Amino acid sequence: QLPVEFWHAYELKDFHCEALASVGATCKALQVPGVYPLWQTTMPAIMSSSFREVLWLDTDITHLIDPAVLFETEAYKREGALFWPDLWGSGCSEFGQSSWRQHIVRHLLDFPYNESDPSCTHEHEAGHLLLDKVRHWRPICLANYLASRDFFAQVLHGYKDVFRLAWLKFKASGWLSPLRPGLVGGFVTNGQFITGSLVHFWPAGDEPVFGAPKERVAIYVHQKKKPGILWQDIITFPEPLGACTKYRMGFVRVEDLGAHWWNLAVNHQGLSESLSINEQLWNRA
Repeated sequence: QLPVEFWHAYELKDFHCEALASVGATCKALQVPGVYPLWQTTMPAIMSSSFREVLWLDTDITHLIDPAVLFETEAYKREGALFWPDLWGSGCSEFGQSSWRQHIVRHLLDFPYNESDPSCTHEHEAGHLLLDKVRHWRPICLANYLASRDFFAQVLHGYKDVFRLAWLKFKASGWLSPLRPGLVGGFVTNGQFITGSLVHFWPAGDEPVFGAPKERVAIYVHQKKKPGILWQDIITFPEPLGACTKYRMGFVRVEDLGAHWWNLAVNHQGLSESLSINEQLWNRA
């Protein structure tokens, strides 16, 4: 079992910390009291953590695997940092702004834009990542600077993409999953799919610690905000990173998106059961 630190900006009470301690987590308050808008607790928590190697998890992350496995991957041992892509890339006209070539932060940081590099052309997920702080202290410090300055917080929607941008500036090593997230949700009576969360993956056949799987591995679900039963099925998209899918939030028809329906109950019964159990645990928490 991995040691856990639960960081907060002085908003938790003693009984919260006692409840966390009962499940093995240590309550940690940020060393500098203040107001932390737009998710700005992330960087000071990472930098203040007693851990050299930090697996950062937003509170709305649910792992579907043992997260300790990530520390043992060849990708992490080689690169010292693991990242996952968000939904949006530079090919989108409505979203994905921080991945656009003309974005102001890229110009201020003054690094080259490589159209063939997904780290340039696709936004990163900032709610789940694994970092070696000693190996990557320089880009982490730059990420903290970007996240703690009001101008950058405004143009990056909080700390969105500060890791991606800092890693690009320093040409730091890092692994980025080549698979965009899928959507977890369920079908309603009219055949439309309603999304409840994102699901992120590890590629097929890429790592011995995953048993060199023939199919991608679903490793965590993100953005469940309210109780309910909605983790019933998954759809994924064929578009490569940097391109834009046809998905634009809300109810969708899978065939209109050109998406792939997993049909979990028939084709992935183990994953279907895992999602159901984890969502029930989430609802009871």
